[in-house]
Amino acid sequence: MAPIGIPYGRAKSSREEEYPGSIRSEGIALAYRGFITDRFYTALQALPLQQTFLDTNGEEIAQGKQLFMKLRFGLPYGGTLFMEPSLAFTYWPNNEGLPQSFQAKEDPWPNHFLFEPGLHVRMNF
Repeated sequence: MAPIGIPYGRAKSSREEEYPGSIRSEGIALAYRGFITDRFYTALQALPLQQTFLDTNGEEIAQGKQLFMKLRFGLPYGGTLFMEPSLAFTYWPNNEGLPQSFQAKEDPWPNHFLFEPGLHVRMNF
């Protein structure tokens, strides 16, 4: 598990960027989705999270909060098999309560991630 603000590239999969433990996040999202035209949609999500930080032994070391937001644009198409390619912009304006060891890994990276691709596939009956 590593900071979510790491852009695509070598650092994204580098073990050196991983947190010294893990994070358990719980929350309920509020979401809105609307069509800009009959084919093009936009979706907005806001997810307040309560976070529990765990060390490498699975012991709780801190509690924190994060507000995670996502803006997604997409173009659905299909009939029975429905595909929805999309592009998202994520942003977390509030990320507090991180232990110092986690904060040190988080600090070099931005609090947003641009151009996250997505593909939702579903079947209509």
